[in-house]
Amino acid sequence: MEGPVSDDDLERMSRETKARIAAWAPSADAWVILDATEGAVGRRVEIQAWDPIMIWLDEGPFPFRGRLVGVERPADALGRPVLTLLIDEVKVLKTEMGYDGTTSYVRRPEQPSVVHVPLAELFSIRTLREKR
Repeated sequence: MEGPVSDDDLERMSRETKARIAAWAPSADAWVILDATEGAVGRRVEIQAWDPIMIWLDEGPFPFRGRLVGVERPADALGRPVLTLLIDEVKVLKTEMGYDGTTSYVRRPEQPSVVHVPLAELFSIRTLREKR
């Protein structure tokens, strides 16, 4: 498209976009991931968050461990669910290069030790064996 966008085109694009957003639903794979994640509540996990700098440099957020104490599905500004992991007993595993990414996660006053980690921001997550 070249030149200025007409008011009619803007209105049409806005209607189409709103319709696509309203029709959006998680994929079948997303529901499988949700079920597996909810099944891990109560277990200890190790998480590696994603940062685009990891593509170019051998650094990024430090991995961290904690106990998965819950899963929330709040909606974003467009009404889509955002799978959020609630992690308590957080222990950052410092590496030679990187930074503590857990400081950027939401913590609520009623549970200051629990970080709210959006699943979409993760590179990997794995459950850990409990020490006996």
